[in-house]
Amino acid sequence: MYKVFLVDDEELVIKSLIASVEWGAYGFEITGYALSGSEAFDAIQAIEPHLVFTDIRMPGISGLELIKQLKDTSSRALVIVLSGYAEFALAQKAINYGAFGYCLKPFDEIEISGFLKNAAKLIKDKEMTKDVNIFENLETGSPEYAEQLKKMLLAAGIIQKSEEVDRNFTAGLGSSVLVCDGTMSSKSRPGAQQVRNRSFKGILQYVDEHYREDLTISFLSEHFNVNANYISQLFRKEMGMTFTQYITALRMDYACRLLSETDLPINEVAEQSGYSDYFYFTRIFKRAKGTTPSSYRASTLY
Repeated sequence: MYKVFLVDDEELVIKSLIASVEWGAYGFEITGYALSGSEAFDAIQAIEPHLVFTDIRMPGISGLELIKQLKDTSSRALVIVLSGYAEFALAQKAINYGAFGYCLKPFDEIEISGFLKNAAKLIKDKEMTKDVNIFENLETGSPEYAEQLKKMLLAAGIIQKSEEVDRNFTAGLGSSVLVCDGTMSSKSRPGAQQVRNRSFKGILQYVDEHYREDLTISFLSEHFNVNANYISQLFRKEMGMTFTQYITALRMDYACRLLSETDLPINEVAEQSGYSDYFYFTRIFKRAKGTTPSSYRASTLY
């Protein structure tokens, strides 16, 4: 099943879209939704959906801005814009920004199913091309290709997600090795914690020291006078993950330390870990650790 993520500031619109289509019949499944562009951006980085449906006009980060931000992070998600007749000009602009297409409200199953069929074919073609090249590129030792190999093994059922596995798995090719243990980590031999790009070392050190602050790719771009898209590419190339995934991992590890070593209220743990929204912190923590912050704290008491 290909993953679909929905974005609209009106939950009724999302429910209407979900009910309008028999998603499974076209090889898709709804894996999440967000009620704002900012929430959607973080969630999309974590879930990595194949297809995103987003409203074009939302308070805060609009659908157009969301498309541009995803493009800056080299997201591979196809984006379909949801719009009304009065927003046709904006929809055309979204196409110019790289949107896959646009659907008019109210939703029509025939129109949406056409997009799903085309999207499924395009995604399949991209994956076939990627699978052909991955083993050739894995020889370079790049963490990015090791991560892609891990995803292929997961999809093929050769390995399972960490919460379902009680054994270790190692796959090797040439000078590279993929190690899947309880944390499902990906490493290469020697090219994963060693940063090769000199300009990236300063950026990474800054992130490591300021990850609990309100850091964004845009801020780093201005602070270090480096192109935002280039910074995104460096995180994928050097660290084998996106900027959002990296900073989330740092924040989650710090939150775990606070939960197990202090008696701070969970809302203060959230704030000190870099999240001003308690409920958003809880969702991110559960997604990352497979349990709620309170349950995690309770488990460390025994």
